[in-house]
Amino acid sequence: MTNTNTTTHRHAPGFSLIELLVVISIIAVLASLLLGGAALVKSGAEESQTRAVLASLMGHAGQFETQFSTAAAMPSHLDNDTTYDWSTVKRRNAQGATGSARIDTGTDLVGDDNDDYTYANGDTNDQYMQRANLYMKRFLWAANQMPVIRNALPSLGESFGDFDDDGFIEIVDAWGNPIAYARSVEHDVPATADDDFLPKHNSPFFASAGKDQRWGRPQIRGEMSQAQWDTYKETDEYKFSVDNLYSFDIDRSAAQRED
Repeated sequence: MTNTNTTTHRHAPGFSLIELLVVISIIAVLASLLLGGAALVKSGAEESQTRAVLASLMGHAGQFETQFSTAAAMPSHLDNDTTYDWSTVKRRNAQGATGSARIDTGTDLVGDDNDDYTYANGDTNDQYMQRANLYMKRFLWAANQMPVIRNALPSLGESFGDFDDDGFIEIVDAWGNPIAYARSVEHDVPATADDDFLPKHNSPFFASAGKDQRWGRPQIRGEMSQAQWDTYKETDEYKFSVDNLYSFDIDRSAAQRED
């Protein structure tokens, strides 16, 4: 009699190394898609929030203009304002950590005339931000004299406050950067203009540097030849400005503005 011993080999349950690597790769791809989608949603929400703030500010500007029956009575964002004379002491208008005593302390709402605003690859972006903040403070200081505007401004929520703790109210966009105000922008001397980071426009408006948080220097397509426009589109001053948001075209996207 012959005894035959048969041995059966069984694989232990589980995944092979290759299978595990495939699963990990799939999870990584799905995670990147989810994170990318969440980033897009967040970016869209921030842009929508900023557009809403710009629209609200235009409403307040309209109230100001209606009160005085002319846009000429609006405060100038520039230093040469004969109506409000920003070189004179202005009473602070923000109540904060120091309490009501802040209201009784005056200071100047005047810019630094020694600032160099010549644009060079974004090197002056911080100075543009400071200018934007100053321009908004000037508008808010003047508009704050009207109770209807003064009482409505806090409704802007987190965009409203004294963020640099200097005693003056400011407005920021959804990315935490100052929103700019301008009564009108002409670019008479583009090389030295304090407001050349804003587009030419002949009526009051508000602006945000957008999600890239850089102002650049916007130009008007109709004022350039095709060759000039093509050259301009290769510069940083164009690339930084293309996502800027302006209250006069808040219903249009950056892609539409490019045309």
